[in-house]
Amino acid sequence: MKDFKSQPLEKRKSDSKKVLKKFPTKVPIICYKDHNSVLPSLEKDKYLIPKSLKVLEFEQIIRKKISLGEKEALAFFVNEKLMPKKDSTMDEVYAQNKDEDGFLYIVYMEENISG
Repeated sequence: MKDFKSQPLEKRKSDSKKVLKKFPTKVPIICYKDHNSVLPSLEKDKYLIPKSLKVLEFEQIIRKKISLGEKEALAFFVNEKLMPKKDSTMDEVYAQNKDEDGFLYIVYMEENISG
């Protein structure tokens, strides 16, 4: 969440180091809805996700949490780019896209499909 990023960088770095030390098989994620999205907001924005979890499985978890049907298009962005392939692991996404504070920031919104 944007509020989370307003905390001092050193505090966020310290928090991520503690989490990674305590849970070495997990990825610390901050996931929130894009400010222009009409989708529901998540109840919480901090998640510890297994490193081996696939992007597709993460998407399914978020869909369930916001009660979004399978046929409704959902897009995830990391560093303002569309999230990698759905068969990538969250560890791969984390390794390539983590913030300098040690957290992976993921933004979701409805996907605009027109044809």
